[in-house]
Amino acid sequence: MMSKILSLKEGESGIKELAIYSLPPKKAMVCFIEQFINKNWNTWEYPEEIEGMRESTTVGNHWYYDVPKMDGNGISFDTAFAAYPADTFVLGVV
Repeated sequence: MMSKILSLKEGESGIKELAIYSLPPKKAMVCFIEQFINKNWNTWEYPEEIEGMRESTTVGNHWYYDVPKMDGNGISFDTAFAAYPADTFVLGVV
């Protein structure tokens, strides 16, 4: 199964495609977070799930992760990653 990782950022229009993995969406999300946020390329050590990941309550096998960002007021979340099966049609991808 192929999966797409998408980025949705508050204040920006559109959705950006960041990566494609030959894994199911949940595993693809874990790999993306470990590789591009945590800079961990040792795939043998990846967890099954990362704290903060959540599956859609309306569509199964669609996963989300709010990216924490530190600012002067604490932690804010203005970017979210989404992992969908690659054959899912997403309107407005840029």
